[in-house]
Amino acid sequence: MENPQRSSRWRDEEYDKVVAVKDVYYQENVQIEKARQKKKSELLNGGQSGMTSREEPLVFNSNEDVPSPTTEEVRTSIQRLKNNQSASSDGIPAELLKAADINFINAFHQLLVKIWNAETMPN
Repeated sequence: MENPQRSSRWRDEEYDKVVAVKDVYYQENVQIEKARQKKKSELLNGGQSGMTSREEPLVFNSNEDVPSPTTEEVRTSIQRLKNNQSASSDGIPAELLKAADINFINAFHQLLVKIWNAETMPN
């Protein structure tokens, strides 16, 4: 028959080993998460780890006029939409936009240029 003290001591040693392994695993996960956060911050800040993303201006004001998108850019953007995704907040699925003919794309382009030049969304 086993000695109860020996069995208890063995359990304590095994428990300590398990706890030590869990601690190492936890510390590794903490280090990985810190590295991910640092990399994310660097990517968001353009490689400048000293700045936070909130210090960068959210809106760039410049005197340069950016040309409105061309009809071809609108058509290409529509074709790049992903299929089999739920419709966005406007309720229009990507497949419907992709199936549109050139007349729709031209009308959509005209609307987009109007919004672009006015710099406001219509009601």
